Amino acid sequence: MSFVVRRLITRSDAESEFFAAPVFRNTSGSATIGVSGSPATIAELSVATGYHLLLPLHVSATPSGLGTAESATINVVAVLDDESTVTLATRTTAAGSTSTETFTIDSFDFSAVPDNKRITTIRVTAESSATATSATLSVTIVALQLSMY
Repeated sequence: MSFVVRRLITRSDAESEFFAAPVFRNTSGSATIGVSGSPATIAELSVATGYHLLLPLHVSATPSGLGTAESATINVVAVLDDESTVTLATRTTAAGSTSTETFTIDSFDFSAVPDNKRITTIRVTAESSATATSATLSVTIVALQLSMY
């Protein structure tokens, strides 16, 4: 994957009429996590007008307020250009954890993204192991936004 990124951002390509220079994008959000079986969307980053796809680079997620026997399952989901979704990574926190979970480009499984499909939105969802919760999750998403003509 790193070869692909390096290939996409070479100077000669960026100066080409068929390639627009990539742009780093990020967003942050915080929300109450969903209850067991009903994940809640915590944050989303969507491709901007004039660009065609996102390449997720980094996601950090920090839980707060988990009970001592409560864990949170965090999902990084790609929404594709046909509105279908693919889970790129999943991680479950330790019970009661307040430690930041970090996902990097090496954490993401891109093999489920079909050929000729583009990632247009990166979504982070979370659900509790409990049937009721007041726990929250703070998330930051960083991606490379690309446009190819």
